[in-house]
Amino acid sequence: MALITSVESRYEDLFHVHKKKTFWNVIHEELLSQGLNFPPKTCQKKWENLVRTYKSSKDLKTKTGRGPTKFMFFNRMDEILGDTPTNSSPHSIDVCNISQVESTHQDSNSNVIEECTPSIGKRKRQTATMQYITMKKRYFEAKEKENAEKSERKMSYLEEMVTLKKVRNELTRKKLELEERKVVALERLAFTTATD
Repeated sequence: MALITSVESRYEDLFHVHKKKTFWNVIHEELLSQGLNFPPKTCQKKWENLVRTYKSSKDLKTKTGRGPTKFMFFNRMDEILGDTPTNSSPHSIDVCNISQVESTHQDSNSNVIEECTPSIGKRKRQTATMQYITMKKRYFEAKEKENAEKSERKMSYLEEMVTLKKVRNELTRKKLELEERKVVALERLAFTTATD
């Protein structure tokens, strides 16, 4: 139970890019502070076994409709992993209330069609998996924006470089014209001094 509590308090770190590397070491230290000495690998294996057992119990519950069998931590694990998909299909048919469907079939002469609307309950808390997906999406959107900005800066830089090269080429051309005029002037000066 201490392992489940420790993992639950830091569950989001399990999917964090940098924190997941040291996740089991942190759990080990937390358990050690409670007087439980389990190596990080043992903590990880125990958690994986708990998740595997939970998923198989949940699948069994989904298939049979009965409650979980012989898994004493099912409710606690369901609080943590409840909205994450298991091996069963995530697709389901919403039939609302069976009584609505039965009453529609029983009263076939009636023109009234009862609509099947899902009940709006309290908003479910976002699971760690959904938070992870949201974080990843935001990360990739930020990366895409950053890459677009880099590309824009690079294009601006290249345009500026092209403009500077044009200016440099123009200055070099003017310098060559001046050098040619200087050579012509020196030749005239040499010719006039040689004739005098």
